[in-house]
Amino acid sequence: MLTGTATSRPVFVIRGCASPSVESPDVKRNRRATTSAKRVRENSACTLQSASRQEATVIPDVQAVIVTLISFAIGITVHEFSHTAAALLLGDKTATRAGRLTLNPLKHLDPFGTLLLLLASVSGGPGFGWGKPVPVNGYALAGGRRGMALVSAAGPASNLLMAIICALGAQHLPDIPGTAGEIATKVIETSFFLNIGLAAFNLLPLPPLDGFAVATGLLPARMANQLGRIEQFGPGILLLLVFAPSIIRIDILGLIIGPIRRVLIIAALWISGIG
Repeated sequence: MLTGTATSRPVFVIRGCASPSVESPDVKRNRRATTSAKRVRENSACTLQSASRQEATVIPDVQAVIVTLISFAIGITVHEFSHTAAALLLGDKTATRAGRLTLNPLKHLDPFGTLLLLLASVSGGPGFGWGKPVPVNGYALAGGRRGMALVSAAGPASNLLMAIICALGAQHLPDIPGTAGEIATKVIETSFFLNIGLAAFNLLPLPPLDGFAVATGLLPARMANQLGRIEQFGPGILLLLVFAPSIIRIDILGLIIGPIRRVLIIAALWISGIG
């Protein structure tokens, strides 16, 4: 399954205030967790208020690129692993035999898809990335088309779960001194928004995204066949949507995904207890 992030600004800077004072380890740890959770909440609120995704500032520096790549690797790995695990639970061992039932990012990251995300991170322009397709034998799945819908839905669902975990992590982040602590905080915050973006993007009913397989698996056979006719045009439509802001100065994809992202952010924050 193609997986990606529709955010045209994949690198995020969360600006918080530091208070260099002498304090006990417990107080310092609580302050840090509270500050991190507050920053996730504040940036989430900013996301909800802006269809143009003003919640973050692009910074083409080395640390920001590293943070984005780490967050992307985690999100894609969990996404593709979840497809494999769901297929196995439903009776198809194809992906498992191919070595995809693992949390090793090297088994899931596509070199070209990762390179495109890296270029977008450095340039600050529109772009997306994807992982290696997970091979699934629909005939081996229990439930037929419905089974394929469940396998496809497992990817976006896992990204929403990761966003919830990141929100919880922001509240309980232990005290890590120095640059390591700063990077850990940024990875959690960036991973939250990136996983929300991955989930929202992949829920679109456009081939080769997961939402297309979910739709064709749940719709009545006649409607699913009609929707299936656009499968060959899906990648082209997707590319036009991604680069529309540069071509016609209208972020069509952002307008489509915006409501989905807002719902997912509200859900993640509510479940994690931040919202």
